Amino acid sequence: MFASKKIVIWGTGNIARSFYYEKGCQYDIQYFIDNNQPKYKIGDLQVFTPDKVDLRRYKIVIATTKWKGIAEYLESCGLSFFEDYLPYSLMEIDEIPFMEILKRINVRGGG
Repeated sequence: MFASKKIVIWGTGNIARSFYYEKGCQYDIQYFIDNNQPKYKIGDLQVFTPDKVDLRRYKIVIATTKWKGIAEYLESCGLSFFEDYLPYSLMEIDEIPFMEILKRINVRGGG
């Protein structure tokens, strides 16, 4: 999906770190985003707060269990599900959460 794209990872917790260390070699990861003020790097990558980066520059992988709140924030910034961001659990799709996708399409489409 995003394999040929440069991506950023939203999150710095266990899920984000696991995604980075287990799947990072499959993607061109640029940096991490976290809502808390970062004080460290993960691997050799910087961590930035969302207000310090251009959220439209790279595809975003949300690597946290509370991805829906972050998705709502990204959508309020004009970003789109799948086109601009995707939860980490959908990076390697084994099953498609149709209801969540339909809900997001309906919210954005106004119908």
